[in-house]
Order: sequence, then structure tokens, then C-alpha cells
Amino acid sequence: MTVDGLWIVGLGVFLFAMAISIGIASFYIGRRLAYPKVRTVEQAKNIELERTPDLFDEYLTWEKHSFWLPGPNGYEIRCHYVAHPGNEDQPYRKMVVVAHGFRHTHYGGIKYASLFRSLGYDVLLFDQRRHGETDGKNTTLGFREQHDVRAIVDHCFSRFGPRLQLGLVGESMGAATVLLAASGDPRLKFVVADCPFAELRTLAIHQIHTLHKLPTKPFVGLSSLFFYLFTGAFYRDVSPLRAVQGLQAPTLFVHGTADRTIPYLETVRLHEACVSPKRMVLYEGTKHAE
Repeated sequence: MTVDGLWIVGLGVFLFAMAISIGIASFYIGRRLAYPKVRTVEQAKNIELERTPDLFDEYLTWEKHSFWLPGPNGYEIRCHYVAHPGNEDQPYRKMVVVAHGFRHTHYGGIKYASLFRSLGYDVLLFDQRRHGETDGKNTTLGFREQHDVRAIVDHCFSRFGPRLQLGLVGESMGAATVLLAASGDPRLKFVVADCPFAELRTLAIHQIHTLHKLPTKPFVGLSSLFFYLFTGAFYRDVSPLRAVQGLQAPTLFVHGTADRTIPYLETVRLHEACVSPKRMVLYEGTKHAE
């Protein structure tokens, strides 16, 4: 074989190896989003117990009704309902549904539950799809989870009727989920989104840059394709930014400016696009979900 022939073969082998490496990396990125290593219920409990022992002690004193709610995605959703004493006697029943973040469980909602209970609200905590005790073959970061939240909302109104004043609160992935679920629902009284992402695609770009140290092209497009093969959704299909253009409930956006997991500019974009009554609070120097 001539020298030129060797160069051509070598170049072909190099390009083939590069293509394989890009494919493997893209597969890993898409799979990491669709099949994250979630915490067990016990691990999540220990995290909250160590982080805020006083709040966990308070949580243990609450009278909780745990139940399974049939969901629209073919599995049952694990829910924990905490009634506020005295709500039965009020002309309107105040209640909030809390959605936890990526890889966590309903225990991540204890801090929000404590706050809203102090304001006289019933609270419903639940485990999101493929998290905690709730089943589900993959995680879709809101694409299918939003339908679970809508099923929970329907259940709450079915149980308590028109006297219910219901709001949604979410953290991180949970914040994106409640924004998607709330869009177009006139029954909700408010939404609170703590450190949400505006678009799954922009979040993927950020994580590909910061976590994997890789360029946008071709990894965003290819990992989105793998995410679709795993979940049935491309990155572009998960867009709270589109959802807030259909919100009707007053919405509070909260974010820390030192958040490296989801940049606070994602919340700025959401706030600007939101068409309902809105407010944004940015906490200087605060990290993700703090």
C-alpha cells in the first residue's frame, strides 16, 4: 500500500473512531437525563434530616394520609396529604400541591409544606414519575410528569369541590413541571416556580458545556435524539417557556444568582414571557434550590 493509501486508511479509522466517540457521549448524555440515578426514599429522608432537622421533626408531627392515585401514564402516583386543622370550618379550603426536584422524592417538599401550613394551607406532597415510590419507566423532566400533576389537581377538585383554592409549588424539575401543568388551567389560584429551567434544550446546552466540557454541536442534537428514543420527547418538546404564555394564575418566580445547575437567567426568560400576573425574586449569591 502506498503512503497516500495509508493516510486515507488512517484518516478513515480516525473519523470512524470520532463518530463512535461522539455517539457514545451523546448516548450517555441523553440517557443520564432519562434514567438518572435517583435517591431511594431512605436516602432522601436522610438528606432532609441532616439538612434541616428542625423541619423534619416538624414533619414527623403532621398527621398524614398516604394513598396511591391512578395516573394517566399507566402507573399509580404516591401521594401524601396533610390537612391543616381548622380548614374544614373555612368558607374556602386553601391547599397547595408541591412537586420535588430531579432525583429527589416528596421529602424535598417539606420546607415548602412547612411554609404553607404556617399560612393555613393543606398540603399534598407526591413522588414524581420514576422517583421515590412512584413507578414509571423513565424521567421526562416535565413532558409526561405534567399530566400526573394535572391528575392530582383533578383529584383535589373532585374531592373538595369548588370551595377549593388550590396552588402549585415546584422546585427545579418540579418547577418546570408545575409551569407546564398550570398552563391553560383557570382553576388554579397561584403558581410558585423555584429555580426552574425555561427550555430543556437550553438546560442541556448548559450542562453539556459545564458538566461534560463539550461543544454544543453535534452533542445537543444527537443527545436529544437519544432522549427521544428513551422517552418519546425531544428536548424541544419540553418548554416551560411556551407554557407560561398560557398561564392564567398569578405566578411567583424564585431563583438564586449563584445557581450553576440551572442558570438564573432561565427564570428571567420565563418571567419576561409570562402573561399572567407575575413577580420575580432573585437571591444574590444563592445556589441551586437554596
